[in-house]
Amino acid sequence: PHPTDSRLLLSVSKDQTIRIWSVVSGKCLCVYSHEAMAARFHPKGTYLVTGAASGDVRRWPIPDLSTEPSEPHRLVVSDSTLIVAGKRASGAAVDCLRFAKGNLLIKNSSGRIEYWDLGLEKLIRAFSIRNHGIFASRFDVSYDDEYMCAGNSRGEVYIYGIESGRTVARLAHKRSVKPVTCCLFSRDCRSVIYAGEGGFIWRYDYVDDETLAEWEKPDESASEDSS
Repeated sequence: PHPTDSRLLLSVSKDQTIRIWSVVSGKCLCVYSHEAMAARFHPKGTYLVTGAASGDVRRWPIPDLSTEPSEPHRLVVSDSTLIVAGKRASGAAVDCLRFAKGNLLIKNSSGRIEYWDLGLEKLIRAFSIRNHGIFASRFDVSYDDEYMCAGNSRGEVYIYGIESGRTVARLAHKRSVKPVTCCLFSRDCRSVIYAGEGGFIWRYDYVDDETLAEWEKPDESASEDSS
């Protein structure tokens, strides 16, 4: 969905187009002719970015959509700007894009995530997801833009500090062994939910030390009942 206009929805299709839709009327408002695997609105809604199988990341303008056009606006590659060339990541396909603090996070199918300052056109840092393998998987950024979570081919999810570059946590369960296809944070950042190729949806919750200590206390009501 568009970050500032809830009427607008962005889609990526196998017909080599990216489209902006009106969720009110169901009409297509804008068509971008480009073979992309991922797309994302900028947090201010002023433009969108796309990632391709070649690894290229492009920035695209958004026409004025305050009123619905009689025919969809149509844009081609020459209307866009190349902001990151795929050759930097050996041409690995871009499968997910996210923004954090105005900077762009780019993930490719080999498990590398790059954190870019688009204003300076500078790579801030890169992350490598452990045991990722080669497959498409969506990652997420926490609501406060401080953390990101990403899964791998073994059914594990890692949480990273975006600014520090450090691994904060590893989430794993003996029954979770299939590749993680997508994961996300809850709005309050106290839960991570992910889905995998096995068809299961998993949830991990953050539990503070005080709550854990409370849980470990003997159940006095149960002892009273037994007496």
